[in-house]
Amino acid sequence: MNLASVKTSLGEYPEAESFYRGALGIMEAWYGPGQPDTAACLTIFAHTLILEEKVGEAEALAERALKIQERTYGAVHPYVAYSLDTLGKVATKRGDLTAAKRDLTRAIEIDRTLFGEESHFTAAVIADLAEVYLREGQDARAEAMLSEAVNVLVAKFPPGDGHIGFAQIICGHALLREKRYVEAEKQLAAGYEILAKQAHPPADRMLEAREDLAAVYDALKEPDKAARFRDLK
Repeated sequence: MNLASVKTSLGEYPEAESFYRGALGIMEAWYGPGQPDTAACLTIFAHTLILEEKVGEAEALAERALKIQERTYGAVHPYVAYSLDTLGKVATKRGDLTAAKRDLTRAIEIDRTLFGEESHFTAAVIADLAEVYLREGQDARAEAMLSEAVNVLVAKFPPGDGHIGFAQIICGHALLREKRYVEAEKQLAAGYEILAKQAHPPADRMLEAREDLAAVYDALKEPDKAARFRDLK
């Protein structure tokens, strides 16, 4: 599982998936399929599957994990929040924004209770919820949440961490929609640079970032920079 986590941090998702499957097989055989140790592996594995766009399998694993964790730990526990965040990401991918807001809001409430507002756990889920608000057209609300989340993540994670890159790209998208082009360029360029250094950066997020950067540079009257990002498609 540790090797899988390292591979995920490096953006090497197929290799991470292979390690997670191996770890899950061992844990199910040793602890049993309905035990909390196994459930922890299920949720972490599900996050990597989401990055690979394997949403259906990720949802099944996260739902199974959540049932085990709520039965074992109760309603307020870090593992419960993590599974809810995973399910919120899945719902966002599927376009079920009502379910996404429900699961992510509950995860944020748990993290705030346990860790506080300035925790990177809370900030990461706030960024996920902000993306849902962006999809609903609530740009100003999403941007305020994302700016706060990025500041926390930058303070808590080492430079170049993928969590920062993801949040910066989403924040840049919100700023672009508000026509705050200079601020958008700063966030988008920084986030894009982080994810571009990964061995297997998420294709959908990279495409969105390139499209946004091209739009920003068009607005800033820098056609050469805009063309460079369009040519990367």
